[in-house]
Amino acid sequence: VLLIAFFGIIKGDTFLTAFTFQSLVNSRSINALVALAVMIPLASNNFDLSAASVLGISQVLANGLQTQQGLPWPAAVVACIALGAVVGLINGALVTRVRINSFIATLGSGTFLLGLNQWYTGGRQVVGTLPQSFLAVSGQLGGTGIPLPVIYVLALSVALWAVLEYLPLGRFLYVLGDAARAAELIGISDTTYVTLAFVASGLIAGFAGVVMQAQLMVGQSTVGQE
Repeated sequence: VLLIAFFGIIKGDTFLTAFTFQSLVNSRSINALVALAVMIPLASNNFDLSAASVLGISQVLANGLQTQQGLPWPAAVVACIALGAVVGLINGALVTRVRINSFIATLGSGTFLLGLNQWYTGGRQVVGTLPQSFLAVSGQLGGTGIPLPVIYVLALSVALWAVLEYLPLGRFLYVLGDAARAAELIGISDTTYVTLAFVASGLIAGFAGVVMQAQLMVGQSTVGQE
C-alpha cells in the first residue's frame, strides 16, 4: 500500500492507470498459478521443485510445436499440459515407490527438464507467428478489461480451497503430510494420493506455461529458472 501511494504521488499520471494494474495482475498471475501448483503436494509435506521447469519447457513448446512442428494450437496446448502431467507422474513414482526424498527427486527432474529445454531451443528464442485464437488464452474477459489469467487464478484458488478443506482428497493429503504412518494404518495410500498431488501440480504448471506463452509470444529458454 505504501509503495502504491509513493509511486502514485510521484508518478500519478502514468502509474495510477488501469493499464498499470492490468499489467501487474496479468504478469503476477503466472507466479500465482505456479504457487498454487506447488501448494498441492506441499499439503502432503512434499516439495515440487520441478514446477518452474515444467512452466519453462511448456511455454517454449507451446510456441515451438505450433511454429516449428506445425501442430494446431489446441493440440499444442494439450501436449504441453500432458507433459506436465507425465512429469508429475514420474515425480510421484520417484517419491512414493522409489522412496527418494521429494526435494531431491523433483530437483533432479526439474534439472533434466532445463537441459531438455536448452536442447530443444539451442539456447535461443523460439520465434514464430501464433494464431490470434491461441493468444486469446491470455486475453480479456469479454469487454470488461479483466485479464483472463486473473480469472484462472481465482477459479483455481476457489477449487483448491474447496478440495483441500471440504473433500476427502484434501483431508487425506493433510493427514499424509502430518502423519504418514498413521495415514497408512487407516488405509490412506500415499502411493495414490501423493502421486495424484504431483500430477495435479504438473498439470497446473503446464497450463501456466501455455498462458505465459500467450502473453510473451516468444519461447524463452531461460524462463522459469529463477
